Amino acid sequence: MKTIIISSIFIFSCSFLFAQKEVTFDKKNFKDNKKEFKEALDYLEEGDELLMPNPFPRYSQALPLYEKAYDFNPKSAHLNFQLGLCYLNTVNKFKALDFFKSSFDLNPNKHPDIHFYIGRGYHLQSDWDNAIKHYEAHKKRLDTKNDLARIMDVNKFIYECKSGKELVENPVRVWIDNMGKQINTKYPEYGMIMTADASEIFFTSRRPSTTGGDKDVMIDQYFEDVYTSNRFTTKGWSPSTNVGEPINTKGHDAAVALSPDGAKMIVYIDDKGDGNLYESKREGNEWSKPKSFNDEICSPYHEASAWYSSDAKRLFFVSDRPLENRGDPKDRDIYVAFWNEDKEEWLDVKRLPEKINTKYDEDGIFLHPDGKTLYFSSKGHNTMGGYDIFKTIQQEDGSWSDPENIGYPVNTPDDDVFFVVAANGRDAYMTSYREGGFGDKDLYKVTFLGPIKEPILNSEDILLANSSVPVRANVIEPKVEVTGSQLAILKGIVRDDKTKEPLKAEIELVDNETNEVIAEFSSDAKTGRYLVSLPGGKNYGI
Repeated sequence: MKTIIISSIFIFSCSFLFAQKEVTFDKKNFKDNKKEFKEALDYLEEGDELLMPNPFPRYSQALPLYEKAYDFNPKSAHLNFQLGLCYLNTVNKFKALDFFKSSFDLNPNKHPDIHFYIGRGYHLQSDWDNAIKHYEAHKKRLDTKNDLARIMDVNKFIYECKSGKELVENPVRVWIDNMGKQINTKYPEYGMIMTADASEIFFTSRRPSTTGGDKDVMIDQYFEDVYTSNRFTTKGWSPSTNVGEPINTKGHDAAVALSPDGAKMIVYIDDKGDGNLYESKREGNEWSKPKSFNDEICSPYHEASAWYSSDAKRLFFVSDRPLENRGDPKDRDIYVAFWNEDKEEWLDVKRLPEKINTKYDEDGIFLHPDGKTLYFSSKGHNTMGGYDIFKTIQQEDGSWSDPENIGYPVNTPDDDVFFVVAANGRDAYMTSYREGGFGDKDLYKVTFLGPIKEPILNSEDILLANSSVPVRANVIEPKVEVTGSQLAILKGIVRDDKTKEPLKAEIELVDNETNEVIAEFSSDAKTGRYLVSLPGGKNYGI
């Protein structure tokens, strides 16, 4: 009798649970809440209209409407799916998984792509095995003849998950610290660039203080502007400020690259959709009106990332220009141009080799002051998801080493871009979206700790320390090889000897062993400051 009672309760409980399954937005389900139902249905339909692809889905505008509808009826499979899409494509993307799972639990057949999106949610949370399981389930629903492109996309995500598992199992020793409220806000901050001594930075942000105060209707965010901060007189960073005109305009303006001395800045200007690279020069705290690079650099296509070499003789940049004699679709690749002294312009543009440029996008390039270590972000190679940061080193013969993923936790399943390294080789800065940040993309400092150092003392040392008889020994430590680049930072201020006023001076740096002029630069006319980074371990004359 006891068993029968328990079974009866179990059967009743199961039937009750099934009764709590999907509740569609049908007026017959809300006969006692007609007014509230009508309001919630209006929110749902307005949100669905905003997610239509014509002209483009507006996720951030649809999200608050869906949230209001959800407050009334959280049991709609369709509404949960739409909320998942909105979260996946806005700031709180880590919330997307719960809504996709709820949609599947309420009605597993409501959306044919539900396994793909659950896989994306697990992927972003580094749950590799569950992500792969749902990606594989999605593949089974695709037609091998008609859905080949989609199958290839899913296979790419599966490969990223497998790469992620390997990278997470072998993490690099780093500290990753948010740069703090002086720099980051609840709005996006990204694309940080800095002087060679890391005392002054510039970066891009989409804040209400943007020039003109307007929003980009395509993504419902403020237009990009360039902001700056420094630590000239303080240990920490000063509160970031908008650099103002003429660098910032009413459209998109983004920080791209800074010469080592901070005297020249490359900025990206939207140019009504044809994004191009411009250069501005500084005297004191004033920047000149940005001037477009020549046609070798600025094509009819999109150029949005660049970096100077420390000797100012090479310019690396990213473009999505199509490749000659190839039918490949456009993707962002890395190119290099060379400074022609006679014509005083950038010429002889070359695309970096296939081992660096993949069939996926490359972006966010940074050439270390050593002149040979190139950091870049890529959606190809062995990324664990989105853009990952890689490095490649140019060899003596001009070739490049195979790109190396710089590892987890620097790289994540989301986009990790715009990686710049300080001259000391130990500190770096990057753009990333991580839980616990200020809201959107933030700027982070990365401190590389190096290999684990073995403790010196062992049991024998302890016994010797407790010995009543002093023990003397000559200990020769093993040779430690320093693998980082040797660099020197030369900086100072040129002043008039009598008046002590700052002066503009033309400065030549000479390699005393070869008597070759290896750099020419000027001190700032208003401040007298100069700054240059150099290969270390050499004999220089100035």
